[in-house]
Amino acid sequence: ALSGAGRWWSRDGGLELDIVARRLTGGYLFGECKWSARRPVGTDVYAQLLAKVARLPDERWRRDAEHVLFS
Repeated sequence: ALSGAGRWWSRDGGLELDIVARRLTGGYLFGECKWSARRPVGTDVYAQLLAKVARLPDERWRRDAEHVLFS
């Protein structure tokens, strides 16, 4: 179960996450949404999501994190 799901931006606008939600069991869920009619969403999008999460300012958000893609 999740709580408080929504989009997240850094204060300087340099980092955006499509979905951030707190898991009721602890930790966070991070997601990326992509629309592409011409090519499937690949592992490069997943790698980009992991890189974004690694840049988050608060290390506790990264502990016990789950990552999901929506296409």
